[in-house]
Amino acid sequence: MKYYIQAEPYAERCYTLDYFKDLIKEGGYTSIKLELEKRDTGGGTIYCKSEGDCFESSYGICGKFNCKEYSPRNGKNGRCRYAEVAFTGTGRFFILDKNGLKEVNT
Repeated sequence: MKYYIQAEPYAERCYTLDYFKDLIKEGGYTSIKLELEKRDTGGGTIYCKSEGDCFESSYGICGKFNCKEYSPRNGKNGRCRYAEVAFTGTGRFFILDKNGLKEVNT
């Protein structure tokens, strides 16, 4: 599944294309500039579902000594059930309007 982030004005959360298509259908927008996102698998950033925010994993914010919501997936230790992979931009931009999605050069 592909995820996009609103590029102008910049948003902090990414969504599927269907989310943005619904915004156009509802009449809130005539066109939206989007950037295609990719999973940040380098381990540098995590998204905490409990906090609703991204953190650099090297800061040590996620863990039993630093987070009251820490809850290991296996019930003992390790990765928290609220920790998810974050996304980062690909540098590929698109314009979505009523005619569909078109890639643009920026």
